[in-house]
Amino acid sequence: MEINTIPTYSDIFNEPEPDIDFLLKEIPSSMIITLLSYINSELYLNSDNKTQIKIFQKVTERFDFTIKTEIYNSLNRLIQENPRINIFTIKINLEFIHYVLVNCENFDYEDSTPENELNFFKVYLLITNIVTEKYKPKDLSQNPKKDQFFREYLWPIIVDQIDINQTANPVVSLIKGLNLLNYFKESEYSENVDIFLSKNGETDIWNYILKLLNSSFAPIIHRV
Repeated sequence: MEINTIPTYSDIFNEPEPDIDFLLKEIPSSMIITLLSYINSELYLNSDNKTQIKIFQKVTERFDFTIKTEIYNSLNRLIQENPRINIFTIKINLEFIHYVLVNCENFDYEDSTPENELNFFKVYLLITNIVTEKYKPKDLSQNPKKDQFFREYLWPIIVDQIDINQTANPVVSLIKGLNLLNYFKESEYSENVDIFLSKNGETDIWNYILKLLNSSFAPIIHRV
């Protein structure tokens, strides 16, 4: 699993955060949705840094040279710490789309301007702030047990920040899951396995795996 850096507004621009509605006031919602749809179309499975660069170059191609240089310098500082930079993600896109639909504004609009495109990019980073804040963990255990630190403290921090962009073979994944559950069943975490199975309406690991296998392939069998 790779850990990627997702920059927020303050990581890129050394200025107070502007108001989102002010930045978007001259851009119709239909245009914003079109831009976000383009970004989504590029964020296919197994996309990498080349995809991020392609989208970034497209979004910033008409920016003023001074502003573009400022953005590049800020990104370079982040890259020195972690070369895996994801400015654009599906999760942020969905949050942005939700915001636009809730605050829909459409009006006559002939063509985009460099200023509006810069404002769109700024709002994208501000939406990233919202996503980051939304997925901050809440109600964490203040005194996690020594042997339960990962489950009670670390995992809740990580789980909501995971953005999957790799395909997986379901059969291989189920075999891995079977081995993992069997391993934990024979360890000091056996009680946790029983709790997990109970919450999923099963008492046996094999039955749980077979249920997942059936749900994975049932649609294919029905089509045949």
